[in-house]
Amino acid sequence: MQWLDFIIERARIYSSKPITLGWSDYRYADIFCDRLDVISFHYYKDPSDLLSAINSVKNTCNKPIIVSEYGLSTYSGIWPGGFSEEEQYNYHKEVYDVLKANGIGAIPWCLYDYEISPSSVFGWKPWVKAKQKNFGVLATNGQPKKVLDVYSR
Repeated sequence: MQWLDFIIERARIYSSKPITLGWSDYRYADIFCDRLDVISFHYYKDPSDLLSAINSVKNTCNKPIIVSEYGLSTYSGIWPGGFSEEEQYNYHKEVYDVLKANGIGAIPWCLYDYEISPSSVFGWKPWVKAKQKNFGVLATNGQPKKVLDVYSR
């Protein structure tokens, strides 16, 4: 927290642009609320709970909100945790519809599927690493996945 406090202070000195932090969970949104311009958090939970999360953030910190990561992996293999392209599409659609209806900024994770998921980034656990490769709206060959239709409508 001391490091973040220092970085926010330094950013204010060197830039007049809005400052945010990408919290891993909406429950942290009130930390540094008085010093941030935009509140940003990641959301990988049930879409039916998203509005409640947004309202919680609004109640604790009256600032613009961006959900800066959300998504569902289309991994399919020996490890658990993957979903079909149809399930990925439905998840993105539900989340995006809530965000759009409530004027919340949205950045889905991520543009492309990965061919590799390095341990230096995702850790050594193969069931975690495997899933990380397939969150994209585009396949590794650049072809659109069904989920891209959510953002093309």
